[in-house]
Formats: sequence, C-alpha cells, structure tokens
Amino acid sequence: MSGRELTLLTGGRVEMLGRIPRGSNAAFFVRASSGDDSAYAVYKPEAGERYPWPLV
Repeated sequence: MSGRELTLLTGGRVEMLGRIPRGSNAAFFVRASSGDDSAYAVYKPEAGERYPWPLV
C-alpha cells in the first residue's frame, strides 16, 4: 500500500457512495478523501463489524 493510500484510509474521510449488488456478503463502494486528494475504494466489513453508515 502506498503512503498516499494509507493517508487517505487512516487520516481521511470515508463516504459511502453505494452498496455493491450481488456481492458476496456486504460490499460498499466508497470515496476516501483527505484535503484535495481522493480515491475510490471497496469497503468490506469484517465478520461482526458494525457498518459506519445507516443502511436504508
């Protein structure tokens, strides 16, 4: 993992953009951002982990 990716994921803001349909278990399309930098990612919670967003 690059330093940029690590900074975005650990010190940035993660925003859920949508749920990935037909994925195994729960999978979410997210945007991680820090300052003017951002990147898209897939977030898959670990077993027993609570989702950081309300699922509506």
